[in-house]
Order: sequence, then C-alpha cells, then structure tokens
Amino acid sequence: MSSKVSRNAACPCGSGKKYKACCLQKKTAVPASKSWDDEVLEAAKLSLEFDPTKIQDSITRLCQLVEAPHLTNHQKLNGFISYATALRHHGEYYLALQQLEKIQADWVREEDELAKAHLHLLKSACLAHLGKHDEALEHADSVAKSLNAVPAEMRSGFLLQLSEIFLLGGAVPQAMAACERAMEEAEGRKITSDDYARAMANLATIKLHHSGNEQAEADGVRLMEQSIELKAKRGDLQGLANAYNSLALYYAKIHRFERAIAFFRKDLQLSLQIGDLNGLAQTKLHLADLYSRLLQPNPALKMLREARDLIKNVANESLETSAATLAQAIKLRQAEAVESGEQLGPHAKCGCGSGKIYADCCGKADFEPVSLPWDLKSHSEATASAYAELQAMGLVPTRLDFFFRPETKIIDRTAWYRLGPRDGWMEVLELPDVANMQLRCASLSATAAALNPDSVEHPLSAIILAVCATEAFINQVVFFISEVSKIDDLTFEQLPSGVIADPAAFQRTTELTAKWEVLGKALCGSNWPPEPRLCDDFKILVRLRNEFVHFKLTAYERIIPPTQDVPDIIRALPSEIILRETSHSWPFQVLTASAAKWATEIASKLMDGFRKGYIAKRISQRPI
Repeated sequence: MSSKVSRNAACPCGSGKKYKACCLQKKTAVPASKSWDDEVLEAAKLSLEFDPTKIQDSITRLCQLVEAPHLTNHQKLNGFISYATALRHHGEYYLALQQLEKIQADWVREEDELAKAHLHLLKSACLAHLGKHDEALEHADSVAKSLNAVPAEMRSGFLLQLSEIFLLGGAVPQAMAACERAMEEAEGRKITSDDYARAMANLATIKLHHSGNEQAEADGVRLMEQSIELKAKRGDLQGLANAYNSLALYYAKIHRFERAIAFFRKDLQLSLQIGDLNGLAQTKLHLADLYSRLLQPNPALKMLREARDLIKNVANESLETSAATLAQAIKLRQAEAVESGEQLGPHAKCGCGSGKIYADCCGKADFEPVSLPWDLKSHSEATASAYAELQAMGLVPTRLDFFFRPETKIIDRTAWYRLGPRDGWMEVLELPDVANMQLRCASLSATAAALNPDSVEHPLSAIILAVCATEAFINQVVFFISEVSKIDDLTFEQLPSGVIADPAAFQRTTELTAKWEVLGKALCGSNWPPEPRLCDDFKILVRLRNEFVHFKLTAYERIIPPTQDVPDIIRALPSEIILRETSHSWPFQVLTASAAKWATEIASKLMDGFRKGYIAKRISQRPI
C-alpha cells in the first residue's frame, strides 16, 4: 500500500483543493537546526491546543511532513499516527481513518505491542464516531486484550477512550467497567491529568442515560458536576464541552428545558472555541431537535442547516443520516402543531408545563453565553469582605449599608451588578454608576487644567461634570432607597413619601440642592452636613454650573477699557478660586485650574460625607 499522494489528487488535509495547489506548495525542507522527529513532535503538540487555527496549522504541517523523502518505517508510522490524531481532534474522523489505512503492516515492528494497540484504538475511535460500531468494537476488543502492554502512566487514557467507544457502540457494561478501571488507574494523578475527570464524566453519562434509576441519575448529576469542577481547574475545554452536552441531553429528557438549552449553548461555545467540527455538528443537531420539540421551527431549521454544513466538511455518513431523519421529524412536528391549532414560535406554550409562553420561560436561556464582566469568585469574595467590615462595626448589614459604605477606591467602580441565578444560567443586571464615572472625568479634567494653566476647556468640563456627578449620586440614593424598601423592612425619619411612592417623579421635579438637603438629613441625621460651609459652597457650584450650561446672552460685555462692575457670580465665589488676570469677560476669569480643583473637591466631599454620615448614624442607632 503506497502512502504517496498524487499531485492532482485531493489534498489529505481536507481543504478540498488539489494536493499540488495546497500542501505541496507549502512543503519546505526541514531546517537543519530541527530534525524531522522534532518537527513532527512540535506539530503534534500544536494539535492538542484548544484553538481551531492552531489545529489546522498542525494538520497542514503534518500533511507536509509525512510526504518527506527517505523516512524510516518508524518515522512513517509516527508521522501518520500524529497526522490522523490531529485530524481527529478537528472532528475529521473520515480523513483521519483514511490516513490510518495508509499505514503498512511492515511499518509496525512485530514486537511493538504498544504501537499496535495505539493503532487499533485510533481506528476504533474514528469508526465509532462515524457510526460504524461493529467494526469499532472489534478494534476496541483488540485494545482491551493488549492493555498489559500499555505503560501504567498511559493506561488510564486508553481505558478512557475505550469507555467512550463502548458507550457509543451500546456496550454499556464494558463501558462501565472501563470507566471504573480508568478512575482507579488515574486516582493518583487527579491534579496533573485530565483522565480522572473525564472517566468520572463518562461514568456519570452512563448513570444519566443508561440506568433508568432516579437514584443513579442523581448520582450521575453529582459526578458530572464534580467532573466539571475538575475540568475547569485543568482547563480541559473538550472535556467541559462533552460534560455540558451530556447534562443537556439528560435535562432535555426529564423536561428541564431551560437548563438543557443553557447547557447546549455552553457546549456550542466550547466546541466552537476548540475547533471540534464533529462535536459542533452533533450539538447543533441536538439543539435543533430540542427547538423542534418546543415548537420553535425557525431556530430548529437554522440549527439544522448549520449542522448540515458542518457535516459536509467532516464527511460523516452517520451524522448525515441523523440530519435527514431530524429534518423529517421537524417537518412532521410542525405540521401536527399547525393541524391541532397550536401556536408556534416565541409565543408557543412552553413545553416544560409552566403555563407560560416559551419566550417568557425556558426561552430566556436561549442566548449566546458571554463572559461575566468580572471574575465571579473575586466579586463574591469582595462582597463578603465588605459585609465582614460592616459587621466589625457592630452592624447587622443591610443592602443599603453595602451601597453606602465608605470605600477608598469607590471612584474606580463603573457599575453595580445584581446576579440572578436561573436554571442552568446566570442573569446579570447592570446599573451604571454614572456618578463615579462623572466624578472620575471631573478629576481628570482638573488634573489636565493644572497641567495646562491657559486652558478654559478643562476647567469648564470639571465644573459641569462635578455637578453632574452630585446629581447622579443623589438620584442613585433615591433609587436604592426605593428598591431596598420593597424588600427590607426599613424606615426613614423625615423622608418625603414621594421618595418611595414615586422615585422617578422625586428625582425629576425636586431641585438638586434640595434633594441633597432632604436626603442628607433623613439618612445621615445630625452628621449632615459633614462640614459647615459645604452646603453653601455646593449651592455656589450649582449656580456656577447653571450659568455655564444655560448661558443666557443679553448684551456684549465691554472688555476694553475694562469695566469696574464685578458680576454677582464672581462676588459669590469662595477664596479658593483664584481668578485669571485677563482682559476677557468673566467666564475666562473664572475658568482656571483652581476652579476645577475646587469643584471636584466639593463633589467628592459631598459624596464621601454622605456615605460616612449614613454609616455613622447607623452605628449610633445599633443596639447596645
């Protein structure tokens, strides 16, 4: 059997191009600094990356290397095994099997039992995923008989793959035995190897889908969740995808469709990320079937089309048959629903039995998974730390305490988040902390003004943004009070009823300094204001901002010769603001670095003072 590829033949890499127009053009001499064996090893390692681009690069390089001249039989064997393995990682089982068939008998030394076992295992895995289970099981039996020839450190990996092959072929008892033995073999390498977690997941899959026993299924869920935790720590994306797929199929079976959709979505995301085309096609078929069962024909047909496109690339006849069968099932379900007068699409009655429509029930889980804007574990630890600090002050913490607690780095926050755990997914609500954004912008403008003394733009920005920050902050206070009062049993003395009854109206119709006065006294008590002059300075700042925002023109101002009249707004300014000596009108005199600094400090003192005053009042009211 010849391994030589004709120039006009289809390229073995699976690109669809002729060999002469693809990998033959890319073929280069092996650099003298690297041996052929080193090149193969390097390319083979690349195929293990969870990156479709790197896997494709590995396939291309190995395609070139196996065609190099003057290779020994051992090198040919190693090259084609590595090439087939890379194709397998890409989900191209048909092409992988083709490469394995090119391996000639005399390339394998008679005494090399490990190489023989490895070849049987690879062929068995490819055949199993192509739906040729009888042939796959024959090769698997050959591997099982020669396991003693496999080194101890590799044996769990062989057993793990055998369990998957047996399971795909319906040989459940053999799959169970292989799983249990794989876990025993990998017991001492839980942390350093993926095998233990994957074997645990395979055992969980057997319990979930082949036991028919509620207790066994519950054990399966527990085992799968443990395996997911181990796989996540190891970064085993392929294993995670398989675990989510297995759980999704189980939850679909017991009509927990919300969780099933969420897990299928996670599986899709991971399969796409790692470049497993076969796995991606399978999951899309599963999801298409689930959409059809839930009377969502459009998403079902879309997933089916995408799956069929992938199946063409991997040339998997078994999946082609499954896709054709599913297409008929989708068509039949849709026709039956129409005939019985059932609603289709987002407004269909949800199949979970809740009585709600799909869009308001299980359909909520149907979205592309996204990464959270922060690490959930770190966020939880930060929240726990904040509550611990409040408890150390002698408080029984409320959510309002958490919102208003003093923080040295509070200006760094850009949003508040509310997490809503759902069935298999997480709802994340965001409340932008515009007050801190605006205060940060005001601080940056004040810094820029100090570096550019002639600038009027930076001081103007600082003054306007500083007041905007105070308004956003106090409106945020109104919102938090109204939200917390709906759940927590909190009462506030001297608080206008409108704050809770109609917070939007209070925010919109109450003048800014009045909002600060009312809420400061209600929530901070005698601790408000934090400084005697602060409220007066704040009113001046608001007046100054209003002058610039609503700049009303009535006449030209004479600047040459300069007028002796001093505008009222300048008379009202505090001594901290140093006017610019200029022949221009009053805005140019006021818009200085000192004004920018003063405005930013007033806003910071108000917001910090409110937080500290609130907590001080809470501490003073705690039980002795």
